[in-house]
This record gives sequence, structure tokens and C-alpha cells, in this order.
Amino acid sequence: MNGDGAVDVADIATIIDVMAGSSLQYKDKADVNGDYTVDVADIASVIDVMAEM
Repeated sequence: MNGDGAVDVADIATIIDVMAGSSLQYKDKADVNGDYTVDVADIASVIDVMAEM
């Protein structure tokens, strides 16, 4: 999500940054589940991917 090639806690931190209004360059990518909203559901989606690894 944040472009570093890994799915990890850094992606969750980036989503939180987007939700807080910073790191807006990642806003489109932060909508992990594609529902046009960046929220805790996107964080849950990243956690789900991490759990499958």
C-alpha cells in the first residue's frame, strides 16, 4: 500500500496518516477495500492479508 513492496504494519500506519489528513499522496492506495472511503475497514483488510501470509 505504501509502495515498499511489503504488507506490514507500515501500511497500517500509512492508512492512519491518511485518515489523520497527512500522507495524502497515498489516499487512493489507502482505500484498500475499494469502498471510496479510507477508514478502519481498510486497516482490517491489511490485517487480513497479513494474517494470510
